[in-house]
Amino acid sequence: MSISALDKVRDRNIPLNALIELTHRCNLRCCHCYLPADRSLEELHTCQFKEVLDQLADAGTLFITFSGGEVFLRDDFFEIATYAREKNFAISILTNGTLIDEWVADRIESLHPLSVEISIYGADCNLHDGITGVPDSFDKSINAIRFLKERNIEIEIKTSLMKQNVDRYEEIISLADRLKVKYEFNPGISPKLDGSRIPLAYRIDEHELLKIFSDQLLNPVTIETDEEKYHRLDQDELIMCGAGRTTCVISPSGDIFPCIVLRIPIGNISKQPFSEVWHSFEAEKIRDMNYCDLKICNQCELLAYCERCPGIALLEDGDIFGPARFFCKIAEVRRSINEGRLVRINQERR
Repeated sequence: MSISALDKVRDRNIPLNALIELTHRCNLRCCHCYLPADRSLEELHTCQFKEVLDQLADAGTLFITFSGGEVFLRDDFFEIATYAREKNFAISILTNGTLIDEWVADRIESLHPLSVEISIYGADCNLHDGITGVPDSFDKSINAIRFLKERNIEIEIKTSLMKQNVDRYEEIISLADRLKVKYEFNPGISPKLDGSRIPLAYRIDEHELLKIFSDQLLNPVTIETDEEKYHRLDQDELIMCGAGRTTCVISPSGDIFPCIVLRIPIGNISKQPFSEVWHSFEAEKIRDMNYCDLKICNQCELLAYCERCPGIALLEDGDIFGPARFFCKIAEVRRSINEGRLVRINQERR
């Protein structure tokens, strides 16, 4: 989709992308997981999720991502996913891969998904299984990748970078290359949704951030764009990404959130029609936030380098309008890299 077309979608508040959490149950025990320790959340039934898909289709949604927990713990996953394809949604699947055997891979192939994203935290069983807390999970996930590759399904390895694996990311890149799949790293370890800060013990520090940004593992820093951005920021510019504008999340129990991190419920689809929730006062409040609301951040010299997340700010510091401290560190690193590159460019021009 072109930038101009996406802008039109944003302006019209069309929920182009919806992430549906089918369950919070999981067969792994990942140390950094943001889901609450209590996974006994009530789940919508099959027919209710089908009704969710009907309403999303009416709202203009095109892309559905099925997530968990672990999606394949739901016995009705393929019934729900098949219905989504019948409604002409493009679908993606987030999974740990441990429950994918050849039969499941055949069923996935029949769905023609855009992609299947599989969580891999290390290039060997010792590291990966140490993070997931379950023996043999690495071998099962790698087998899943091979089964899906044999069926020409697009696969991406998703890796949360943390203290246990940040020094070994090159091994994960080599693994992805051997498997001939894409990979993506994410350093964004957040508190649990129930407020527990236990996962933050595994978050990488500034020195480790500097290395992975310097190695271009994450979004590269663009010199001119960042410098220009600092001078042209409009205080009335909306601060939200696509959260609550082009994206939404539906929890296992039907709660509707602007995004997977910004867990401010704007309604529940089992109690109100989606269209009513999407155009409610609660949803509009999220969409109307702008830089003027950021009493600290909008005066910060790092603003041009910052990819501030309101959801992380709320989870970590309790204030949706306050600094997201981890992103402050990332902004510092981005500026440091940018200034170093500017110095080198100026020296080369002399």
